[in-house]
Amino acid sequence: MFAGKLAAASIRNLHRKNAEGLRPIDELYAACCSAADHPGGQRPTASVQEKYFAVFSQALECFMGSFVLDYVEEVCGDSQLTAPDPVDASLLDGALVKEWCERELAEQEAQLQSALKSEPLFSQLVTGCELQRRASKAHALVSVLKALGRIRGEPVLSQRQLAAGSPSPDGPGSSGVQAELCRALLLEQALQMLSWCVRQGLTGQPGTRSARTGVHASMPEWLRRVQSRRERRPGHGLFLDDMLQALRVPGGYPFSSIAHAVYLLGCVVRDASEAAFTAKLGVLAYCLMDLTSDSSVGPDGSCSPLLADLAAAFHLPLATVAAWQAAFLLDATPQAALQPPFALHQQPPAGEVGTELGRACALLVAHTQPELPIKFIEVLVALGRHDTALVIHRGQAAGKAAACGVAGATIQQARTLMELRLRCGLLAEALQLARSYASAQQLPTARREALQVLLTALFDWAVATQQQQKQQQQKHQQQQ
Repeated sequence: MFAGKLAAASIRNLHRKNAEGLRPIDELYAACCSAADHPGGQRPTASVQEKYFAVFSQALECFMGSFVLDYVEEVCGDSQLTAPDPVDASLLDGALVKEWCERELAEQEAQLQSALKSEPLFSQLVTGCELQRRASKAHALVSVLKALGRIRGEPVLSQRQLAAGSPSPDGPGSSGVQAELCRALLLEQALQMLSWCVRQGLTGQPGTRSARTGVHASMPEWLRRVQSRRERRPGHGLFLDDMLQALRVPGGYPFSSIAHAVYLLGCVVRDASEAAFTAKLGVLAYCLMDLTSDSSVGPDGSCSPLLADLAAAFHLPLATVAAWQAAFLLDATPQAALQPPFALHQQPPAGEVGTELGRACALLVAHTQPELPIKFIEVLVALGRHDTALVIHRGQAAGKAAACGVAGATIQQARTLMELRLRCGLLAEALQLARSYASAQQLPTARREALQVLLTALFDWAVATQQQQKQQQQKHQQQQ
């Protein structure tokens, strides 16, 4: 009944009084209050603004957020639509919709955070169509606020403003909608992450072990595994820690549950930019691989089905999710794979293909990308996979305008790339890289520093190579 009246209503005339002094919004309000799922009931003393708020909120409940969007476009966006009565004129202003959005956002945020902190409320949220209803509301709020900002001539939020968490330049109480839009985007992102986890069946039965620790026997046992990974990565650190630090995720890892992970990433980290949302998905993907132990790699170097579905659901490049899976696999590589500095290059063992290191190499080679952090190369070199590191770097250089892909690198990155060539026995390429990098520096002091660092690396490699050759000769003589 209410949905039918809403669809038939003339949006531009909701505020106009008839001969009896009644407005069309009054009839919609009465139908709204008679709806079975409307809390409370019809209040005779309700103001006209409260009636608008009730109708807008009920429209969201009925998956008809387009009604509010049409109101913004047709009423608030029409400068020719005016009213002599001050009360009627206030109904045509976008401030009415902005105030409703603020109330609706506060309610939706409080409900989501309560559900993510309470197992009974979380169970209610993820069963039935309640989660779909919440996601629809959040998407409608984002669309309404974007339209309201556009008709007011407000500039489109930049990624830097979204990253600030409270981007409104005029501060609290301003007429702009930028701060509300940032909040709505964060709400929508959190619900999108949770909806995907629920569709994949990853939330489990609330309160059970599978919903909290997955394949791990207990939370302390999971924590010990993570700590052991950190202990066997001296000098490099885990990719996980880099991802958490970049987002400034509070608390420790592992997360106590999927709900807790969504709460921290979607509600606590107040960065609504696209880059931050992608990084949040990366942390979530890492957690799910750890939780389910699903990090399989296809024969062609394809990602696991779980991450492939994540990429499809959120329109992510496969190279991005492949880097996340490779980061998890490299973090999980055992201590025994670590190699001493400047170890002579050896072919990987025949049985390495199915190990964490072998799967990570297959992923990175199949999904080479110019934006891959150089830390992947550093870790691969430390793990003795110089050949894979060189293939990845050359694939990166092919996609860059800079010669050899090192012109814009830092001096330590240039040293790493030079050491990579030395470990692979490419002395001429290493010298060429050192020459190119030093000549690309603008200041004489920078050129001297670059030459000093890179030539020192060359000297260290020569000494280490000579010592290793002597040791091999002595060992060979002893065997004879």
